[in-house]
Amino acid sequence: MHYRTLGASGIEVSEVGFGAWVIGSDWWGDRTEEQAIEMVTHAVDQGVTFFDTGDVYGHGDSERLVGRALENVRDEITLGTKVGYDFYNNPQAGHGELPKDLSPEYLRTAVDRSLDR
Repeated sequence: MHYRTLGASGIEVSEVGFGAWVIGSDWWGDRTEEQAIEMVTHAVDQGVTFFDTGDVYGHGDSERLVGRALENVRDEITLGTKVGYDFYNNPQAGHGELPKDLSPEYLRTAVDRSLDR
């Protein structure tokens, strides 16, 4: 695995990252929670140190599964997530886009919930 510094942060990450949408959503096929965790664990075993997720991926499921899978190596990886689509107050209609809420109050709440997961 090759690594590089993330911008001017001084944080070193793997050049290959793990996009965790697939483990939080059934849009690309079914998998069990155990299989999802195995996918993340396998990525770590291959040297992946950057994981990208979002609170809207499976309405929090991706963050929760990534959190479980990375619990023992949390200090060794870099984790990025995204917030802004309000799935807490709006039902998901198929693959349709959810309304965005970028107000400071909503963003604080969404980030706190992400951190809990």
